[in-house]
Amino acid sequence: MRRVDVKGILVASTLVAAPLAAAALSASAQNRPAPAASENAARLVQGNVYVLTAPDGGGANVILQVGSEGVLLVDTQTPDNAARVFGAVRALSPEPIRWIVNTGARLDHMGANDALARLGTTPASVGRPRIVAHQNVVRRLVGVTTVSRDAWPNDDFFTRDKDFFFNGEAVIVTHMPAAATDGDSIVFFRRSDVIATGDLFMPGR
Repeated sequence: MRRVDVKGILVASTLVAAPLAAAALSASAQNRPAPAASENAARLVQGNVYVLTAPDGGGANVILQVGSEGVLLVDTQTPDNAARVFGAVRALSPEPIRWIVNTGARLDHMGANDALARLGTTPASVGRPRIVAHQNVVRRLVGVTTVSRDAWPNDDFFTRDKDFFFNGEAVIVTHMPAAATDGDSIVFFRRSDVIATGDLFMPGR
């Protein structure tokens, strides 16, 4: 992961995996222990936000926001990484996965949506998480047989932004129409001051 300080906001790339520099902890994270260093452990970015890097150094990283209300994931990696991602979730929180945000339509961004939704919502009374993405992501999935219909977003939006409040902070999903595809988005965790950039940011570009 690359972190770039843009006017005080920490940018967390969900595309490129690289060593994570020490994060400046916000006041809300001062007393929270950082997970053990491991390729299977999510590492603290700052505030309530963590990152789990892709296991082979490529593809999408997973951004996790955790708190008393549950867990939010930005991107989910591929289906064969679902157990690894879920293990990282449970190392941070026993709470259910309530939200998934997909920043793009590629398999490494949303392939494990369905598996993580099933794993992360036990008991069944919790219900499946809201899966957010721009409507152009859904359009790109029409006719695609490699992604289960159960993995598709169930809360797509067509406006410039979609925002909601979760774990004590505003979460703002912003459509970036001229990025890698016409459905790409970034996710801003306002209180934690972290942006998950999806495919929008790549070092050197």
